[in-house]
Amino acid sequence: MKAQKQLGLAPIEIILIIVGVLIICGGGYYLFTQKLTQSQQSISTPQPTTQDETADWQIYRNEKYGFEIKYPSSFTLIPQEQSEIGTFGLIGPIPNESIGIYVEPQNPLRLTLEEWADTQKWFLEGG
Repeated sequence: MKAQKQLGLAPIEIILIIVGVLIICGGGYYLFTQKLTQSQQSISTPQPTTQDETADWQIYRNEKYGFEIKYPSSFTLIPQEQSEIGTFGLIGPIPNESIGIYVEPQNPLRLTLEEWADTQKWFLEGG
């Protein structure tokens, strides 16, 4: 009887095939990640620019009381330096649009902000 030849692969051939597949897969993965990294580096992320919305505003400075306030350049400043308190007004570009600012260096009655606002209701209500 003749010995029949096996038609299979030898263990060394199986190992070489597995190593070859791993090399091909590893090389493909490496090339893919390098290409992906290069494309991500070529895309520049725009940096947000912060703009000062009050850059063109005017500044009112009160040297006596040591404060300053920025106001839109479309407003007109009406200083009233002759008073004992630091007062000034701002008139806006829209009719009947105005702001009055009063700076009192002391609070002799020791009022809270809410209590002081209650004393000013006559002014706020137009009366």
